[in-house]
Amino acid sequence: LAVSLSSAIVWSFIELFGQERLQSLVLIESAAVYIKQSHWSKEDLRNYGGQQTMEEFRDMLTRMESSTDGEAYVRDCLQDRLSTKMNSEDFEAL
Repeated sequence: LAVSLSSAIVWSFIELFGQERLQSLVLIESAAVYIKQSHWSKEDLRNYGGQQTMEEFRDMLTRMESSTDGEAYVRDCLQDRLSTKMNSEDFEAL
């Protein structure tokens, strides 16, 4: 069983050591790919789960590394991905 980012770790493990000893695998909230391709149709995006173009991904990294708005940008990204039921104290603890 792997959830979100741990799914990437499982895929890396399989790539390194093979799947011969793997009996079953459940991946939760894991896109098949992170970077979407410009030629994909809307159906492809639904099937593969691509979230950002390479340009959007580079922009995100640049903003995260920025000394002027990096922290604010990361906070906004986190808030967009977390439950609206999370209280502010728990959010700040992240």
